[in-house]
Amino acid sequence: MWMGLSGLREVELTLKSGEGIILNSPAEIRVINGDVEVWGAKISGELRIEGEAPLLIESSSESRLMIRSFSQPIETRVPDSWKEVEKTVDEGIIIFIGSSDSGKSSMIAYLANKLVARGLKVGIVDSDIGQKDIGPVGTISSAVFSDLPIIPWLREPDKMYFIGDKTPRGHMLPMVVGVKLLVDMTRADALLINTTGYVSDDAAVELKLRKIEAIQPDLVVGIEDGSLRNLLPRIPHFFRKIQVKAPNEIRKKSAAERMERRRKNVERYIRGSNEIELEMESLFIQWSPLGGGNIRDELLDFLSRELKVRVVCGHEGPSSIYLLAEDCPNAENIRRIELFTGKKVIVEALSNYINLYVGLLDDRGFCEGVGLLKGISDGKIRVLTRYSSKPRGLRFGFIKFSSNGYEIGRREICRS
Repeated sequence: MWMGLSGLREVELTLKSGEGIILNSPAEIRVINGDVEVWGAKISGELRIEGEAPLLIESSSESRLMIRSFSQPIETRVPDSWKEVEKTVDEGIIIFIGSSDSGKSSMIAYLANKLVARGLKVGIVDSDIGQKDIGPVGTISSAVFSDLPIIPWLREPDKMYFIGDKTPRGHMLPMVVGVKLLVDMTRADALLINTTGYVSDDAAVELKLRKIEAIQPDLVVGIEDGSLRNLLPRIPHFFRKIQVKAPNEIRKKSAAERMERRRKNVERYIRGSNEIELEMESLFIQWSPLGGGNIRDELLDFLSRELKVRVVCGHEGPSSIYLLAEDCPNAENIRRIELFTGKKVIVEALSNYINLYVGLLDDRGFCEGVGLLKGISDGKIRVLTRYSSKPRGLRFGFIKFSSNGYEIGRREICRS
């Protein structure tokens, strides 16, 4: 008997052995007869999925099933390459490398179900910060699974590490650190690591090589569509690796589709937020001059006079001075300070922080929630967030979003 999600379209299907379909939930699936799998997990009777996620359904014998969904089922099949990899994987750390839309996420979902069906506890570390399966955009996240079926897109993360951007470019070291930390913390028999589709240029190759070196995987799975030719041969021979062809069954997403998927993810984690007020003195603040500024008040006054804008705080290092001002100063004034000090002067404006994506941190620096920065004044920071507990820290990201998830700009430095 149907549980009754309203407004769904009902269709009865007959599938031969090896045939499959893909559709989007919310959906209700009722197996009338035969052997049916969802993402590789056997199901019987009725399955109801209320959240939004892709559902890959395959029949291993002639089967009849009734489906209720908003989306139209599309014919497909489980790629042979996934079944080849399934025969190879077992316990241990397995990292998946491939370009965007090579099928990494889908292969991981399929293998996770197959491994849990063998009785293993399976962990997933999702480091694809721009096209998230688990957790909010701009985070590296992890989750452990022991029950079937596994549909990663519906799972909330167990742990998160905040990067604050949709691309690893410019954040290579935090990307490696975040993955390493979550791999070390995730207790599972088999640990599957998803990565970004950033694979082609020299920096991308170095990022993947350093990530492999840091986590020491038991297996590297390269999903090749021509984009890994500069990467796979450079993986040291003492790492076990297999290469499979990117399946034709995976549909390429347009840039607009990828942007909309990211928007929906951000909206999901911002929807229902409230604005909270945090005392700066009670927080450790990262990736902003607001945290750990070492410039004395009298020097801030001098800089304010020379730049002709109020300088709120700053940090002076051996070769650079990093300042936060109320507004961007004139570029000529910045250059004059550079000539005077002999150091590179980097200035950010408080006004450019509005709607900046931020991570709310626990006492060990892990991300407990995300939010949008709404204002800084009188020693207080206002953040729009769903996170209800008091954070111990705040990490400033690099991209700005509206409350409904649209990208509305990036964090920028003032021109010099």
